[in-house]
Amino acid sequence: MNMQRRKFALLATSVLAAIATVTPVAAQELTISIGTPPPAPIVETVPPPRPDFIWAPGYWRWVDARHAWVPGRWIEERPGYRWIADRWIEGGGNWRFVPGRWEEIVITSRVAPPIAIVETVPPPRVGFVWAPGHWRWENERHVWVPGRWLEERAGYRWITDRWLEGGNGSWRFMPGHWARI
Repeated sequence: MNMQRRKFALLATSVLAAIATVTPVAAQELTISIGTPPPAPIVETVPPPRPDFIWAPGYWRWVDARHAWVPGRWIEERPGYRWIADRWIEGGGNWRFVPGRWEEIVITSRVAPPIAIVETVPPPRVGFVWAPGHWRWENERHVWVPGRWLEERAGYRWITDRWLEGGNGSWRFMPGHWARI
């Protein structure tokens, strides 16, 4: 490596260290771009499903000038969102790391949902919460999803599935979810 590249590498390392030390949030958003492609992903055995969690697969991370494997992990589910996994993208002879993130699932319709169907709520069940039925947008039409019992979660309350008018004749679906009390 010539002297000019060494100086640049030293300067870049110093700047990254300063950013990571001063502002950890900004450091998480830094783009890492290298000329070394990541190895093939390690095949992981995904454990059995866990309620209210999703599996985030493992990925290669750039640490100390080499790729290091970060194993898959369970992360708490976020209703109305989907997990976009950590990954490397090739471009122009370099590899850029893109951290995993949550992406909102937006379900919209120009057709207003029909009036809710009046359901007979079954007698209370100890340890359960009734989640009323709602309209779901499927194949360009509204389809009724009947109410159901959900097992209570200590320290949480159930927020019901619903449609919100978004203006301009549009409707947006907000999925039901557990909210901390």
